[in-house]
Amino acid sequence: MAPFAAERVVGQLPGGPEVLVILLLLGVVILVPLGIFVVVYRFVAGRNDHEQRLSQLEREVAALQREVRESADDDETEAVDPTASVTNRDTE
Repeated sequence: MAPFAAERVVGQLPGGPEVLVILLLLGVVILVPLGIFVVVYRFVAGRNDHEQRLSQLEREVAALQREVRESADDDETEAVDPTASVTNRDTE
C-alpha cells in the first residue's frame, strides 16, 4: 500500500451531489432566519409608518375642524349682530 493512500481518501473533495447538498443546507440555514428577520422587520416598520401617518392625518383633521368651527362662529356673529352695517360686512 502506498504511504499516502489514506491521506488521499480522507483529503478528497466531495463530488457534485455532495456539494449541492452542502450548499442547499447552507442556504437553508442562512436564508430561513434571514427571511424571518426581514418579514418581522417589515411588519414592525410598516406598523410604525402607519401610526405616524395616522397621527399626522388626525392633526390635519383637528386643524380643519377648528377652521370650520371658527368660520361658522364668524358667520353666526355676523348674522346675529344687528348693529353691523352693510358696508362693514362688505369690507370683511
